[in-house]
Formats: sequence, C-alpha cells, structure tokens
Amino acid sequence: VIADHTQPEKRAATLGSLGASMGLGFVVGPALGAVLSDFGFSGACFTAAIALGLNLLMVQFGFAERAPLHSSPSSAVPPGLGQLAQYLQRPIVGRVLVACFLSAIALTALRGSFPMYMQDRFLLGPRGLGMVFTWIGLFAVFSQGVLVRILVRRWDEQRVARLGIALLAVCLGLLPLVPSLGAALAVVAGLALGQGLFIPTLTAVLSRATSAHEQGIVLGLGQSATALARSLGPVSVGILYDQNMALPYYAAAVTAAVALLIMYGLG
Repeated sequence: VIADHTQPEKRAATLGSLGASMGLGFVVGPALGAVLSDFGFSGACFTAAIALGLNLLMVQFGFAERAPLHSSPSSAVPPGLGQLAQYLQRPIVGRVLVACFLSAIALTALRGSFPMYMQDRFLLGPRGLGMVFTWIGLFAVFSQGVLVRILVRRWDEQRVARLGIALLAVCLGLLPLVPSLGAALAVVAGLALGQGLFIPTLTAVLSRATSAHEQGIVLGLGQSATALARSLGPVSVGILYDQNMALPYYAAAVTAAVALLIMYGLG
C-alpha cells in the first residue's frame, strides 16, 4: 500500500516510518508484557487479543479508499514457484530477495535464542527481559523513524542497506564476547540500529527495481523470503545453541556477511 501511494524518492523514508511505528509497538509491548508477567501468560494473551481487535476495527473502518499513484494492471506471470524463479533470475530483484532471506536468517538467531542467552548468561527473568526488549525497541524506532530519513537524503537506499547489514554482522559476532550486561545492551542497541536501517531500505530497493504493476508481487516475495527464514531459522538456532550458546551468533554473523557481499554485488 505504501509503495502504491508514495513517490519512489520518498519510499524509503515512508517505509522507515512504517517500521518506526512497528518499532514503537516493540517498545510498548515488552514493557507492557513485563508488567503483565505478574498476571501470568493468560494476561498477556488477553491483552494482545484486545490490541488485535482494535487493529481490526481501525483497518475496517479507518482506511479511506484512495486510488494509487501508479497504475497497477495484473501481472502476466502466474503465481507459484515459476514466478519466484523468474524474479530470482533478475539481476537486482533476485539478489535483494536472497539478501532479505539471509538477513532474516541472521535476525532469527537473535530473536530465537536471545531470551535464553540473556537468562543463561545474565540470569534475567521475564521482567528484566521485557525491559531489555523495550531498550531494543527504542533504538529500532530511532533508526527507522529518524536515522533512515537522514541517511537516505545523503546516500542511496542500497548504501544505507549495506550499512545496516554490516552493523548486524558485526554486532552479532560481538554479542557472545561481551563481558557484562551493560556491554550486551550496547551491542544489542547496535543490532537494533542495523535492523532499522536495512529493513525499510531493502524493501525500497525491491519496490524501485520493479514496475508499478509488479510491486505487490515482488514485495510479497520479499515478505515470503523473510517468513521462510523465520520458519527455518529457529530449528538451526536451537541445534546450535544446544552445542554452545555462542554458535548461533557466530553463524548468524557469517550469514549476514554473505548478505552484505550480495548487496555489494549490486553496484
């Protein structure tokens, strides 16, 4: 929807605003979860259900129907694996889709094992973990809501995406080496900044690399790539974490480094 209603030169900043709004949810949500931890798991579930109900009402009654800025005829390419294969063969789109997948795999190491790591390494309980995720969310909001807008005015989206993935790779490699909780918080702040930089800019690169009538398809494929990574990643993370708690982060750092090399190949 954002791609259809924004000019290409403003797309990365607007997608950053979308990410910032989601990041703000990751600030409020964990803090609320920390408070609700005293009421058990059911308290968090009922609160989440109420939030989703409000969201449904907003989408149903609050979205005004507006014609998109770009014409969007139907794609001639039938949906399915053949469609995916066709887009993977395109020089820019294919590389960015692979980079989206690999970056999401790297993030899965953080999301899948980070609570266990913080519990095992620093003995944090539910309330402490909620505060840590609130800390992460603050930097994600700043990155996507402010920093992206500043950087895309000076650099193109590809360069900002590469910076974000580089931050992800470096901070993932550093996390198992931190000597204290304070150092861990500094490293995960860097992770949040990196994530906030590359997610909206990779999406913008995808949308700008395709014609108007293909944007929905390609952005959908990008979301599918990240969803696939979130499906496959936790299994790998769990196996590696059982061997050594540092292994998921080293493996994720290497995966992010490969995604960075792919993005450099775009020129």
